[in-house]
Amino acid sequence: MAILIPLFILALPLIEIAGFVLVGQQIGVGATLGLTVLTAVIGLYALRFQGLSLPARARETFQGAEPPVAEALIEFARAFGGLLLLIPGFFTDILGALLLIPSVRLGVVFLLLRFLASRARRGQGDTVIDVTYTDVTPNDPDKRIDQPPEKRNP
Repeated sequence: MAILIPLFILALPLIEIAGFVLVGQQIGVGATLGLTVLTAVIGLYALRFQGLSLPARARETFQGAEPPVAEALIEFARAFGGLLLLIPGFFTDILGALLLIPSVRLGVVFLLLRFLASRARRGQGDTVIDVTYTDVTPNDPDKRIDQPPEKRNP
């Protein structure tokens, strides 16, 4: 799976160029450029809205009893969706628009949390704890402890 991410990053410009060509053939060059600018403006607005409301939502989450991990991932997914809309290209625009839909965003965050939890459970057997200790056992053990209580001398 680690090899898939670099391959995807290398293939992304090719996917975007193919998308521009296909959409440009269908609706024309002017409309294609207009859609690209429109999605960039929507992405900029989404990032700006997300950035302004993030401190208030973070404050609410930290004051509540719920762990902020899911909330932080939801906000990250929203910001990432806005960033994907800023990148020119229709494939990234589709992914970014999907991340701006609350139910899709929650589904993505749920799958990500489930994946991270399974990775954490899988790695529990490999935990190594390095400890330094000092033996504090006395040199002359107390013999009275080994004797029954009635034979001990006070």
